[in-house]
Amino acid sequence: MTSKEKKGLEQWVDFHSGSAEESKMMKGIWEATGVYKSSFQPDVNKEFSRYKAKTGHSGAVIASMKPWLILLKVAAAAAILVFAVLLYKYSLDASGKMDNITAGKGVSKSFLLSDGSSVSINENTRLHFPANFSGADRRVQLTGEAFFQVTKDATHPFVVETPQAEIQVLGTSFNVREYPNEGVTEVFVKTGKVAVTKKTTGERHFLLAGDKLTIETATNAAIISKDNRGNSLAWKNGRLVFDEKPIDEILKSVERLYHVHFEFESKTLHNCLLNITFDASHMNDALKSFEVACPGIRIRPSGRGGYTVVGKCCE
Repeated sequence: MTSKEKKGLEQWVDFHSGSAEESKMMKGIWEATGVYKSSFQPDVNKEFSRYKAKTGHSGAVIASMKPWLILLKVAAAAAILVFAVLLYKYSLDASGKMDNITAGKGVSKSFLLSDGSSVSINENTRLHFPANFSGADRRVQLTGEAFFQVTKDATHPFVVETPQAEIQVLGTSFNVREYPNEGVTEVFVKTGKVAVTKKTTGERHFLLAGDKLTIETATNAAIISKDNRGNSLAWKNGRLVFDEKPIDEILKSVERLYHVHFEFESKTLHNCLLNITFDASHMNDALKSFEVACPGIRIRPSGRGGYTVVGKCCE
């Protein structure tokens, strides 16, 4: 700095200082800076010796981590954190996700739920269920007909909900049928024990293996009967077996199985008792079995999407 520049700076300091003492202090600081030597080099060994004397350090060399290694570890930690957050978010999304499986006309499907329970659904059926069970119970919603074989879990009951009822189990196999146009709810237990609660009244029924509960929607009437032959599972097993049953009752099972309607030319046919077993996989085979079991009758298409039963059987 030239002498002229120095004099100008001193005048500026004097003008902007709040007092003579401040001016004197600032000048002292300025002059002190001139003492510093730009060529100053610290004595590292001397200062380290002073450090050892004060701390008692042995003087062993402390290895320092290389900068690139520090960055690598920081990046790895960040990646783990991001992965953990994404995994947690995915688990939340998965636990809340709902799935739907439907079966159209003439189609049935089988699949597993996340708890290992197996489900078979009949035609014209829809099942709504969580992708992963995470609540206090394992709850699914059913419209139509399905057979469940439930994995046992005493702490998480399995609940099938229909518009008219709730069916609760711990670990068993059972069939539920409730189509909107039929006006009836049917529950058949193959193995284990099932509790059925009617939504409209809160009335509860307990069923054991071989029991079948039928609830009429219009009247709320509930009837428990036996189905030791397992005809409630004809849609799944492809077999119907009747021992000394009226033709009327047998044909009602066929109606339900194939969604058709039968009319009788004579009411005397209603009470004719038959022993009959037939393959339920094809309706034509079932109808032929009737004609073989009772040669005096014929079952003819009515032209209205149904069938008419004519002739004589037990007279």
